[in-house]
Amino acid sequence: MNKSGVAMGWKAVFMMGAFALLTGSAWAEIVSTEQAMMQAERDRVRTFMQREDVEHQLKTLGLPAELARQRTDALTHEEVRVIAGKLDTLPAGSALSQYDLILILLIVILAIVLL
Repeated sequence: MNKSGVAMGWKAVFMMGAFALLTGSAWAEIVSTEQAMMQAERDRVRTFMQREDVEHQLKTLGLPAELARQRTDALTHEEVRVIAGKLDTLPAGSALSQYDLILILLIVILAIVLL
């Protein structure tokens, strides 16, 4: 082997070593379907609680929206599942009636009081 071949070999080794050190290892975690569903339900309840009409109703009932958000984040998976189930029973594309809104807010407030 001549000198240029040896130099090319060392350059290749150096480049491979540099790439190996500069790239981080990938980290992946298996998420079960149940975990994904629980997160989706929790996100759906959070989205509902952030709606302007819901925040207004909470304010009318004397419950600050920020406290309601904190308590919503502290709900158990079963409580979130019940509330998300109530949200799923609403007609698609229609506005909440006063009855539906009050029922869901009462469930949330009941869950908050129980915590």
